[in-house]
Amino acid sequence: DDTDIQRQFGRNNGATETLNSATAKIKGFEVQQNLVWNNWEFMAQVSVLDAAFAKWWAQSGAALPCTDPINNSANDCLDLKHNPFVGAPKTQFSGGVRYTLPLDEEVGRITPSVDFAYQSKVAYNNNLAAEPGAVGPAYTRWNARVEWNEIFQSRVSASAFVRNLTNLGKEAWLGSNSSVTTFGNITAQFIEPRTFGVEV
Repeated sequence: DDTDIQRQFGRNNGATETLNSATAKIKGFEVQQNLVWNNWEFMAQVSVLDAAFAKWWAQSGAALPCTDPINNSANDCLDLKHNPFVGAPKTQFSGGVRYTLPLDEEVGRITPSVDFAYQSKVAYNNNLAAEPGAVGPAYTRWNARVEWNEIFQSRVSASAFVRNLTNLGKEAWLGSNSSVTTFGNITAQFIEPRTFGVEV
């Protein structure tokens, strides 16, 4: 359990307080495994997270002034415990495969690889009733890379890569700053576009 979670609390006079007014239950697990077989290497990782508020009281205008946001002793608070946890996707998994070409040592080691990472949808605002658009969708990102190490037995190595192989755009969010109720807009940061590069 996570207690005394800080949340901003607005008063009718326009002032804003930050109070330790919420509690949550957070549970999950993570599994990671690597397998090497001959010239092949396989990598996999799975993460499952269940994060939910157990208590969270807030103000909702003059009708629900929420005089006691810690315990709701006056029974005049809005119950927000069913809202999502920010930045906590329920499911993430990733994997990859690398293969080292069977070449003479004089040539060096050439290793192509490909990897991917999946993330389920994630909220960027705890109060989705007020900011319904602040949810990043699920996405899968692919990358590819070729490394040439110890080129012709030298101390020089080089690699070429492609990040975001399928060129994800609006489908993949990295974060959001939602201000619908205040300014009438939502801004979001998207994943970088397909990128090619070389490293030496």
